[in-house]
Amino acid sequence: IPVLILGVPLLDTSFAIIRRLLNKRNIFAPDKNHLHHCLLNIGFGVRRSVILIYVISIIFGIAAIWVIFMDTWLSLLFILILFTVVFVGAFRIGMIGQFNKKIVLGKGKKTIEL
Repeated sequence: IPVLILGVPLLDTSFAIIRRLLNKRNIFAPDKNHLHHCLLNIGFGVRRSVILIYVISIIFGIAAIWVIFMDTWLSLLFILILFTVVFVGAFRIGMIGQFNKKIVLGKGKKTIEL
């Protein structure tokens, strides 16, 4: 369970490998669908992207410590919920699958549909 601390890099790498296999590409081939690229593509700046990744990492770290003190079934339920939220979030920002995204640039001046 302490492997949850490494949630962000492990999931980002796992999503990249799965995405490349599904697209019949070499798993070592680069692409622009990693977490930081997706956050930049939906309108986050570099600073906000980094802060969000830090926050997600902190949540995974707290979760890793928390599940140690939980009952086994409760910790499994918690991990299932956490990973469900991660997969939905990854799908919504375009790390896996396709999702129509609308990005508002500036103060509502221009909308881009991805």
